[in-house]
Amino acid sequence: CEAFTVPSAQTVVSAEYSTTGKTQKDVQARAYVYGSAAKAKQAYQTLQSKLSSCDGKRNLTASESGPNTMRMTTTTGSLDSLVVTGVPSVFVYSRTAPLPGNAKSMENTGGDYTVYTLENDAILMTAATQSNKVGYTAAQRQAVVDFASDFTHSWGLATN
Repeated sequence: CEAFTVPSAQTVVSAEYSTTGKTQKDVQARAYVYGSAAKAKQAYQTLQSKLSSCDGKRNLTASESGPNTMRMTTTTGSLDSLVVTGVPSVFVYSRTAPLPGNAKSMENTGGDYTVYTLENDAILMTAATQSNKVGYTAAQRQAVVDFASDFTHSWGLATN
């Protein structure tokens, strides 16, 4: 989905924490800095306008030892619990799993939950990604929102 790509920024600052092993889990924080609040707002509006095109289910084909058809389900929306200067954050929640009747390939199974927040001259992205497990619980998704809130607060203190 095209909306998963944030419009080009002047500067990108990022940090990522990953686990290893059978079930990989990643947590990311990234700031896309645009040089002015107006440019960041325009980029955020572009991102928002593309998100709804990502909603729904799509079949994907992964060829590991033969093709496996997977189903990616994506949900997007607004986060009224995380509003900065009157602009709600948005989320993208994707889950990928084998379709019934296909060889179960956990390597291609996973999910991610991403939050985008507009903060002054930047779009802040926080995300959690995992493999070998489909989806996140409500508590896990809330933890990503809490992380996004903490990151937004820290970024604002450091850059304003």
